[in-house]
Amino acid sequence: VQENFFFFEIESDRYATMASSPTAVINAGETALSSLALGDSLFIDGNYNAAIEFYTSAICLTDDRHVPSDTAAVANSSRANPNSTTSVSENKIIRFRSLTHRSETYLILSLHTHAYRDAKSALDLYVPHDVESRRLRRGELALCHDRAARAALALSRS
Repeated sequence: VQENFFFFEIESDRYATMASSPTAVINAGETALSSLALGDSLFIDGNYNAAIEFYTSAICLTDDRHVPSDTAAVANSSRANPNSTTSVSENKIIRFRSLTHRSETYLILSLHTHAYRDAKSALDLYVPHDVESRRLRRGELALCHDRAARAALALSRS
């Protein structure tokens, strides 16, 4: 759904309030996509701990356990919000991006075990030659492999 892909421009005072309480923002009705976008904004501004909280919220909102088990319901549902127009495959992409972005944030903070775990979890979402992986942006899988490798290398050196 095209209207779901937007960029956030956040005023600094509102931004500081959201960064201090991400769960309040999520409880106020934020979607997984907006949590990802807010995490990205915080990451760019160097507020890594708050970015991790928003990425974690996006990951939780796209958790597989929230998806109904029957195929017809899955095709018509959203993991995060039953009233949402976000499809299951879009939630998978959002989950992938949230995991990879959180992995990069952990790498910056030298939390290599967490970075490796997130990169591997993201890679596990798309098996090799998965048709759905074509919906990712060009180079996203390669970047995720790079993050997993950098984390593994850092872990081997410690």
